Amino acid sequence: MSGPLQRLAAQGAAIERLTSDSRRCAPGAAFFAYPGEKADGRAYIADATRRGASGVVWEADAWRVHPLVNTATLVIARPDVERFLASTGHVPNVVDVPVRAA
Repeated sequence: MSGPLQRLAAQGAAIERLTSDSRRCAPGAAFFAYPGEKADGRAYIADATRRGASGVVWEADAWRVHPLVNTATLVIARPDVERFLASTGHVPNVVDVPVRAA
């Protein structure tokens, strides 16, 4: 185990699988919440945690990972997340979201 999973494990999260569907969350799952074509996964973070997700990953300037242990939030650079996903056979669906002017 290395990279993001090792850092999550050090904070008490036991990640066994990845999902971007909050309905598939249960203990051992890391929920990846990102804007998609039909919905914004970040709107389902609360649902993922209610279903027992062991960790949540969402995008900002970098990915912030909270292992749901109330100790800290881990920030992982986007290239590191993409490298991790590639090493596990997952293909990231990268969506550029424009920033609205205030």
